[in-house]
Amino acid sequence: MPDLWRRKKREFSSWQLVEDVLKIYEPAIKKKDIDLVLDVMDFKLYTNKTALEIILSNLLKNAIEAVDGKGKIEISLRKEGEKTVLMVKDNGHGIPKKHIKKVFDPFFSTKRDSTGLGLSTVARYVQMLEGRLSVFSEEGKGSTFLVEVKA
Repeated sequence: MPDLWRRKKREFSSWQLVEDVLKIYEPAIKKKDIDLVLDVMDFKLYTNKTALEIILSNLLKNAIEAVDGKGKIEISLRKEGEKTVLMVKDNGHGIPKKHIKKVFDPFFSTKRDSTGLGLSTVARYVQMLEGRLSVFSEEGKGSTFLVEVKA
């Protein structure tokens, strides 16, 4: 990890991270009448906050776009030993099996007005935090993105 990246580490709370990102997406969540379920453990993190904000922001944006009105999005942020585990789950349209291996590739998108950079950005920041990123999806039932980092 480059020195500049290490110097950007700071302490912040799990709730501060989630609240800062939710402020941005609250209008879209309300507009689509999405049921937002938060399961956020209260703990301190020491890492690059901007990186985690970008990760959560991109995952939440995708979830909002994936669900129709009255959809449901769950955000979980927990401390498990030395790992911080972030989960963003939606009951949207899901990802077709033929696309699941490509979703983290730069410029890949099935959306008309998309650059295809959101999930590749998530993958890059998870990598920079020396973490792990997983996706589980079923067409017509939704998707779950799981991020594990040391923080």
